[in-house]
Amino acid sequence: MFDFLEDMFLALRFIIQFMTHGLSITGAVAASIEVLQILLGIYGSKVKKKGKYWLMAHRTIAVMLLIAILIHIE
Repeated sequence: MFDFLEDMFLALRFIIQFMTHGLSITGAVAASIEVLQILLGIYGSKVKKKGKYWLMAHRTIAVMLLIAILIHIE
């Protein structure tokens, strides 16, 4: 449920931003990282044996997403 809402808000934010100000490169990078995080989360919820590399990737992407968002809002 949370993934669906996050996808909806991401799409809505992109549409509003694109229609009012055009494409923001930093926003597009942050959104791309967020989509990757969503896909990793879906994979993690479906696969029983994920392994330690999945968790490391999921956490690393979370930190990258935070950095990308901070750069975007600056």
